[in-house]
Amino acid sequence: MAEDTLAMDAFEDATLLSVVQQAQQALGCDDAGLVQLRGGLSMPAAHTSEIAGALDRAQCDSGEGPSLDAIRQLQAMSVPAVDELTWWPAFRRTALAGGVQSCLAVPLTVGSEVVGALAFYCRRVNALAGCEEAALQIAHRTGADMTRQP
Repeated sequence: MAEDTLAMDAFEDATLLSVVQQAQQALGCDDAGLVQLRGGLSMPAAHTSEIAGALDRAQCDSGEGPSLDAIRQLQAMSVPAVDELTWWPAFRRTALAGGVQSCLAVPLTVGSEVVGALAFYCRRVNALAGCEEAALQIAHRTGADMTRQP
């Protein structure tokens, strides 16, 4: 039974990583991450780089950040210039330390249920300007793809 659970977790991790990689490529950003809601808690689920993972962990550990606000507010959260942020201090610190200059986070839904957020990270200021609609469409397709996974 425990081996079945481990195998299923490994499959889910690989599937989520593939989904995040596809989302990153579709938007053309430097890095991407997925924060997932499980049992009312947010947790990093998949990321395309160590810095994306660190940013997702910083948000989940501190309880604040663009991904969490995208989930709470059910809308895209754009950060055109991380160095100008005056809120989300843990996110800002981690982003600047990792060279991330801009971010866009969008809620991820499966059907009508919010299951998390996709975050797109770039190493250039204002790199994701005007990408909100495209990111929301990618998140919509990602949610639909997740429902088709075995």
